[in-house]
Amino acid sequence: VIEFTAGSEDRKGIIPVENSSGGIIYDTIDALIADEAGLKIQEELGIAVKLAFLGRKDEPIERIYSHFAPIRHCHLWIRRNYPDARVQILSSTSESVRRAAQEKNAAAIASRDSAAIYGLSVLEYPIEAGIPNVTNFFTLGHEDNRAGKDTSLIVQLKNQFGSLHEFLGPFARHGVNLKRIISRNVIGQPNTYVFFVGVEASLAEEKMQRAMAEAYDIAHSIRSLGSYPVLDPVSSDTLSV
Repeated sequence: VIEFTAGSEDRKGIIPVENSSGGIIYDTIDALIADEAGLKIQEELGIAVKLAFLGRKDEPIERIYSHFAPIRHCHLWIRRNYPDARVQILSSTSESVRRAAQEKNAAAIASRDSAAIYGLSVLEYPIEAGIPNVTNFFTLGHEDNRAGKDTSLIVQLKNQFGSLHEFLGPFARHGVNLKRIISRNVIGQPNTYVFFVGVEASLAEEKMQRAMAEAYDIAHSIRSLGSYPVLDPVSSDTLSV
């Protein structure tokens, strides 16, 4: 997605960043860190996902496919209803439905609408509806934003004692809340880490500017992915595949 979006200034991309059951999507964080095109986050949006169990009626289920986040969200349901089935994690829910459609005695956990695309039946819907299941996405583009509710930063700290504690200080002193701090190792550089930092403030706010001015002096490097609005979650029932 990032490579495609970077290919033209009129392109936009959307990538998942976090799921309320499965946690951070580390492939997304790593891709943003590695991005050399300098893409910016345009907005953050959430989808409250309702999951369906897709397969063929009156066929014993021996294998269940899905992405790791739905599997984690539904693991108790799977244990209660299909304790003997083999669960396999694939790269996406669409790939999971495709595999289930090609094999006997297989099912998938995915969106309800994908059943018709691959010729499967909706065996149960929704699964674990009483447990919130929200996936947050970033929309990516080339515009450099400063307005919006949140800001994301990619930070490399100096490899010295107390550097993370020192970096956090300016944000605490100026009343800026950090909602994500994700550590990722730097390939080829043992004991060296880059942090993906989510900040609940805009680069246009004075308190954020003061905190950033101090943080730049402390960190080895800081790259901003821009400030962007955070939209209210929408239900997957309102979307189509």
